[in-house]
Amino acid sequence: MLPDADIAEVLGALGANPRLAAEHLVDLANDRGGVDNISVVIVSSCTSGRLGAELG
Repeated sequence: MLPDADIAEVLGALGANPRLAAEHLVDLANDRGGVDNISVVIVSSCTSGRLGAELG
């Protein structure tokens, strides 16, 4: 329901808050005629140099 450019725009504006970005993307898809289940998965990665460093 959303072109890549629209998804990129939302992530550029709201990507620092993944929950808000995901909710906004679902709302946009519904507003634009979402006719079935809509799912959003946002993945963030860190390059800390140590596997699992962000967990410890």
